[in-house]
Amino acid sequence: MTALTLPVRSWSSGTRGEFVRYWEPFYWRFETREALYTEHIGKPYTPSDVRALFRWKNGMPLATKKAASVERHFVHRLDELHSLSESTPATEFLERWPHGGAVWRVFWLHLWQPRLYPILDQHVYRALSCIGGWASKEIPTSDTAKLTDYFALYLPQWKASGFKDREDDRALWAFGKYLRSKWNESVGHLA
Repeated sequence: MTALTLPVRSWSSGTRGEFVRYWEPFYWRFETREALYTEHIGKPYTPSDVRALFRWKNGMPLATKKAASVERHFVHRLDELHSLSESTPATEFLERWPHGGAVWRVFWLHLWQPRLYPILDQHVYRALSCIGGWASKEIPTSDTAKLTDYFALYLPQWKASGFKDREDDRALWAFGKYLRSKWNESVGHLA
């Protein structure tokens, strides 16, 4: 009889590259959904690009009120985004866009400079929290607290860990989603 090889997963610390290679394939989005992001990001945006990117971030078509908010707070101010100096501090950027909620505003910041400012997401927040050993494991509910944590915890942890691009973001998203799953609870909590 042939000996069986029965794989067992053991958790250990690894490099950023090992982390990304392991977790990124678990990212659940279909290629067509990811294409909605990659086809529109990092170029001089048109109103159509902005709408597509917010639809992608939302994970589904925008409800009427949400679509109106995106139009009012972001699409109609696209010329202002294009005219901003790249050296504008993020805090000043967000002061110029005080409406639309913390997640949408940080997403707008990401659209402005995608290499500098990662997307604010609940699953990525949870992953960075686990990696960084933060007291809070879940994204705050208030917009003020979300922005405070983004600049005080999220962004510094992102940079300190060496994360820098969309592939890293997908790996963190998958890991953060796992941390909240029944599989993490049944195997033993990582966070």
